[in-house]
Amino acid sequence: MGWIFPSIAIQYVITAGVALLIILLIYKKQPPSPTKNALLLLGIFIAAWQIAAFLHRTAPSAELSKLFLIIDDVFFMAIGPTMLLALLNAYRYRRLNLLVLLFWPLQFLSTLLLSDIKVELSEMYGWTYAFSFHAPFPALMLMGATYAAPIFGVIVVSLKMMRSLEGVPISSALKRKFTYLMLAIIVSQALGVPITNLLLFAQPEMPPFGGFIQLISLIILWQAMHTKRALEVPVAKVPEGDLASAYAYFLGKLQEKAIPEVEIGERSVQFYKLVEFLGLKDVVRYEGRGIVIEKEAFDRFNPISLLDRLLSFMEVSEMVKEYADYALGVINTTGLLSTSSEERLERFNDVVKLHFDLLDESDLIAGIRYGRLAHLLYTDRREEGWLTLIRIYKRALLSVLSEMEKDTLGSMIKKLSKDAKKLGVEIGPFGDVCMVEFKRKASKARDREDYVLNSLSDFVVDVYISALSVSDDEGRKFIEGIKPAFMGGTIWHKKAFEAVALKLLSKAPYEMVVPFLKVSDESPFSSRLGIEHKELMGKAVILEFDPRRRYEGLVSDFVRECLVHGEECVVFTRHGSRVYRGVSGLGARVVRLAYVKPPGGEYAPLTDKVKTLDVLNRLTGPLTAVVFDNLTDLIVSLGEEEAYTFTIQALEILGKGFAPSLFLMNEKAHEERTVKAFEALFPLIVSFVGERAELVR
Repeated sequence: MGWIFPSIAIQYVITAGVALLIILLIYKKQPPSPTKNALLLLGIFIAAWQIAAFLHRTAPSAELSKLFLIIDDVFFMAIGPTMLLALLNAYRYRRLNLLVLLFWPLQFLSTLLLSDIKVELSEMYGWTYAFSFHAPFPALMLMGATYAAPIFGVIVVSLKMMRSLEGVPISSALKRKFTYLMLAIIVSQALGVPITNLLLFAQPEMPPFGGFIQLISLIILWQAMHTKRALEVPVAKVPEGDLASAYAYFLGKLQEKAIPEVEIGERSVQFYKLVEFLGLKDVVRYEGRGIVIEKEAFDRFNPISLLDRLLSFMEVSEMVKEYADYALGVINTTGLLSTSSEERLERFNDVVKLHFDLLDESDLIAGIRYGRLAHLLYTDRREEGWLTLIRIYKRALLSVLSEMEKDTLGSMIKKLSKDAKKLGVEIGPFGDVCMVEFKRKASKARDREDYVLNSLSDFVVDVYISALSVSDDEGRKFIEGIKPAFMGGTIWHKKAFEAVALKLLSKAPYEMVVPFLKVSDESPFSSRLGIEHKELMGKAVILEFDPRRRYEGLVSDFVRECLVHGEECVVFTRHGSRVYRGVSGLGARVVRLAYVKPPGGEYAPLTDKVKTLDVLNRLTGPLTAVVFDNLTDLIVSLGEEEAYTFTIQALEILGKGFAPSLFLMNEKAHEERTVKAFEALFPLIVSFVGERAELVR
């Protein structure tokens, strides 16, 4: 017996095609969201159910027809739970919503274990089926409950969504949507399938209508999703700076960015739930296309209590945690109002500390101006390196932007808006920084760390230069805020700091960069030579010493100066040498020069210039100062010609950076010809053969 094709079976193919078309349209038009994902899953299950039903009707044998019928049941029983999941995500997204999918395996297993399936061949309509139940009544009731529970859940959630919109100006449009959604599930699951099954059990020769009923359900669902879009909450107006305006800005941004719309009204429902949670339902009104808060009514609220409720909502609402950035204006404005009273400021601090995990997770701690939480600012997290880099750059920006005056901030945002938008960074009028879009772009990059370093270093530098060009005052605030954000002690902090410094040196005059690089004004090495540290930047120095003098003190001064000017320092020297003892404890990285590999620690072989150059190249960067102690030992180990070649290659490696380097040479151990040859390689020559150091050239 071959495949059979009764004409009425085409209904299943048509319904499957319509379901897949709806999936495609949802996928193309709507932004990603948990509700969209659930609806996509629903469409796939409906299409698969209809295809399996078609194969069941047209199968060439009873065994194959029965197999396709079991597959049909698998997908059919997923429809109710998936529809409930979509509505729950629209009402309030939580990961716990996924638990409703447990009804799916419960339905299927209970049906499989408590019933027998029989298939019969109808003369006109292909294969048909019948169920016989062999379980006690309580077990059958349980089976029915697992089927009915998701349908009942869809109806309850739809009614709750309608009820939550009582008194809302656009509630009538939304109610139509939710009514259509309820009808879709009632027509398909609550009435259509049970009725057609009962009729088939009574009369197996009856024509099947399951596909037609599901098609009607899909048309109702499509109608629900295409009710006029005049029900979106308008985007907030540009705020004026007081607390009411800060709230309007936050609510508008949350609606615009954090709550996606999949054309079933979820944006409006979640927005109004937030407004109701905050107790602002009677205060919010609409004017044109902006969210407006009735200021007189709003001013009667306790601002600290409002802040507490707002942060509480964000903690329990998983969807909006990522967008906590927009709450910075609310937090800082509330803090400003609290500074008038010691008691109110203390309460403000208590609220901020209570929600510290949320604030720290979103980096808002770095932008809070009025809380005494500075010691909590630079918490290290165990996360991927590229995410840590984003956090560091974001905190660096927040720490200065939150200190800027409104006019200064506004002009900077306007100046940098084009570059920021292209990058995926959003700077708001309250000094808030949102990097959600940038994070998405970075996650797709081949080398995420390089992408973050290059992109954000440029942007941070542009903000820095823009701040300095406004006034020296703003520039100092920036330096004070940004410097600590990079100096937390982990390798990622150093990478970020180095990248920013490198960009600064290439884009800005040295005079602008010096305050950023300097931790203090101490320059013990330069001052002994009568010059400034900037004259050493990017230059190699040869120090000609007399071993009878205490030259190691001058080397220690060089290391100390480089470190306090924000540069790393690597010292190549023999273990136990005078330089080794002099730099110990200063914070420099020491690489031991040796003839044989010493136990433990980093080392470079004096007899192998290739390996030593490799170590030098690996450990140095654009802002790494180097001390090499010394060329005399190198000449003895390699010979004059090889040592000369090594020095040329080492200077080429170091010449790519901006930090100084210091090479030592025992002048008394070489002929004048040799000393002159090596001197020619260095732009600066320092002699310490007399009583004091002297800059020869």
